[in-house]
Amino acid sequence: MKNFLLSVFAFALIFSGCSTDGSNGTDTAIGVVGGMAAGSTTLNYLLGQLNSDNALVRMGAIQGIAKLGASGAQAVPALLPFLASPDANVRSNAAFALGQIGPKANAAIPDLITMLGDKDAKAQRTAVEAIANIGGANVPSLLIPLLISVNPTTQSSAMELLGNYGPAASAAIPTLISLVKGNKNARDLAFDTLIKIGPDSIAPITALLAFSDGDVVTKAVKALSLLK
Repeated sequence: MKNFLLSVFAFALIFSGCSTDGSNGTDTAIGVVGGMAAGSTTLNYLLGQLNSDNALVRMGAIQGIAKLGASGAQAVPALLPFLASPDANVRSNAAFALGQIGPKANAAIPDLITMLGDKDAKAQRTAVEAIANIGGANVPSLLIPLLISVNPTTQSSAMELLGNYGPAASAAIPTLISLVKGNKNARDLAFDTLIKIGPDSIAPITALLAFSDGDVVTKAVKALSLLK
């Protein structure tokens, strides 16, 4: 089976390398290998290819693991180092693979949260989507400190993800209220997140009606109308 997989992988790489449609050879190769039954033999083979000296083969293995979805959970520890790769495309693909594995990739959450500050837009966005796909009760507590990040992208991504947790993200309310008061650029998203958190936000937002900034008061009134 191993020799068969290797033959298919190598053939697909060579064949796709001659393609004229602009497709990535690795994508095609792994489309073939990853399309096979998600058995332990396939996964073990792909895990071995993560250690290849060939960057294309390593990338192909990452993409192949992504195609295995939850069946690729055993690969989580081996994928984590790729999140710190100097190659943004590698980081992005590794994050995507972990997101495809889903909740069984929860061990990757701390590293993916670090990627919320990635300078590469695609890698950063893939990390956001991966965290959303993986989930976990531990995520809100790890995101809350990022609400005061000096990186606007990190900060907005943290708010976006916290909103997905609804009432489970209630611990973020005090920090979000502080953002509403003191950060005009983050204000709208902070209000949106408070609304998504739900009823626990009503009392803190009501207290904003006495705030000195008219814009805050106006937006607080609107937020309350959506919560009640």
